[in-house]
Amino acid sequence: MSVATVRAALETAIAVALEQNDDVKIGGGATH
Repeated sequence: MSVATVRAALETAIAVALEQNDDVKIGGGATH
């Protein structure tokens, strides 16, 4: 895998994690 591929994968994973954190905050953490 090239550096660009790894970087793109990391950025995608970070974006997904941030979106999940926002969802938890909006939902009041009721899913846990």
